[in-house]
Amino acid sequence: MNKAKRAVWIFSISITLVIIILFAIYLKTASLNLPENTVIFYYGVTCPHCKNVEAYMTEVNISSILSVESKEVYLNKTNADELIKVEKFCKIQKDYYGAVPFAYYNGECYLGDVPIIEFLKQKISEVNE
Repeated sequence: MNKAKRAVWIFSISITLVIIILFAIYLKTASLNLPENTVIFYYGVTCPHCKNVEAYMTEVNISSILSVESKEVYLNKTNADELIKVEKFCKIQKDYYGAVPFAYYNGECYLGDVPIIEFLKQKISEVNE
């Protein structure tokens, strides 16, 4: 096989692999069936770290800046099951399945009050640019 044919063959295989990988990522994300461009915030009613995030979101009036959907997981089994499904997608360590506060946004995952608040600050600054 000459160099030109080999280069075309390698390029074709590379493009095919990239397409397959992107399609697999799309299917995995689509299987979550979560809205795009919406922060999904999972929390527990008695969770003190969740309250920190909620206080910050209230302080900055987050709903006027970003689309946010809050889902309580301690008393709502459907939300709790969804949280675990999302955490599995995010490859969260199994020991932390069901842990809150947790936020999901367009395939990005944040566990804990500090990471979530930092993420929200970043999104707010992007909106305000």
